Amino acid sequence: MGYFSNGSEGGDYEDRFCAKCIHGQSETVECPVLALHARYSYDQHDKDSMGRRTKRMLETLIPRGEDGLFNARCAMYVKTWPDPATTHEPAGPTGEGRR
Repeated sequence: MGYFSNGSEGGDYEDRFCAKCIHGQSETVECPVLALHARYSYDQHDKDSMGRRTKRMLETLIPRGEDGLFNARCAMYVKTWPDPATTHEPAGPTGEGRR
């Protein structure tokens, strides 16, 4: 559903997924998924048909995890290459590489 209960939860999600996704790498173009969630997050709680459609749209982009408590990986997630979290620098003179 992509609903974040507070800014920390949203920030944690961005660190976990968005920072490693090609859609989150631009400093000039906002990720369209995050833009839609920022704009329509509260609208999904409306009880009318538009609120229900909004909720389905947002859940399609960022579904709930299997436990139903947390948000799963974004449907538009495309890992950057190389993944910054797994890129290693060459070994130094002592043979030890750095992360």
